[in-house]
Amino acid sequence: MTLCGIVAEYNPLHCGHIYHMEQARARSGCQYVAAVLSGSFVQRGDVACADKWTRARWALYAGADVVFELPTAYVLQSAEQFAAGGVAVLSATGMLTALSFGSERAETEALQRAASALDTPAFQALLRAELAAGRGYPAACRSAFAALLPELGEAAGAPNFLLGASYVRALQRLCPQAKALPVLRVGEGHESPKNAGRYSSATAFRTALQERDEALLAQLPPFVRQSFTGREPASLQRLSQALLY
Repeated sequence: MTLCGIVAEYNPLHCGHIYHMEQARARSGCQYVAAVLSGSFVQRGDVACADKWTRARWALYAGADVVFELPTAYVLQSAEQFAAGGVAVLSATGMLTALSFGSERAETEALQRAASALDTPAFQALLRAELAAGRGYPAACRSAFAALLPELGEAAGAPNFLLGASYVRALQRLCPQAKALPVLRVGEGHESPKNAGRYSSATAFRTALQERDEALLAQLPPFVRQSFTGREPASLQRLSQALLY
């Protein structure tokens, strides 16, 4: 049996995610597609907009054959640990054939070069220097890539580049027989707040959920919209009073 894996958060799931899943299934040629989802919390430390059972149901409606949970200990880490946790879960199935992920450039060779550089002493030294200078971790990694691999150019600055390189490195370590399958992102960028219709970013859709922007929410898949009928999305902001108490 062959399995194509996707590590995701679906916070919330939108049409761009459905497109990715369709492309992953078609291009991998695998019999099954598995989604590994974060649970109650998401990678940037916020709470997910909907509970993990609801988001798992969305993944199944969108075309996944099975859904696994990524333990929170991996979710709340940097891109490398997030990717390693997701690949470890998928590798444990014994069927992982391909791992698909969204990418702004979808250049596998560039991702492979970056993945090989992540563990080198030169990259680690550059990274430590950038962190010591006060840069945040993603920015520090981008600067280290720019210094060590200037030929990557703008590709290394794309929002999902570090995560993509981390997926490739995790595959090399844990499941080298599986292939990396980046899919070119359609619509707006990862954190773009712009309204781009059905291919707006998850960031834009989360804002629409908070502000009840019905025009943009109408672009979500019906089974996702229905989950918020009469319900408000979860967020740390809404929980702040209880947490402070």
